Amino acid sequence: TRRTSRGAITVQALTDKAPCTTFSCRFLAEHDYCNRTHCHRLTTRRLYGLQGGDTTLPDHIRQVAITTR
Repeated sequence: TRRTSRGAITVQALTDKAPCTTFSCRFLAEHDYCNRTHCHRLTTRRLYGLQGGDTTLPDHIRQVAITTR
């Protein structure tokens, strides 16, 4: 579960289907890589996705993004 400025987000990792991606995300989370970064894209059609963790976003995008805590 990730805590954000808009509430908590729970992630279900599918390790059996995407082991490299799952372990990579787990490593980054355990080492606080994404703390205080921004989630700047959310898709809810056909493929659900939340994109974030970019530490180089321009200011005009950071103003509308969800911040991880």
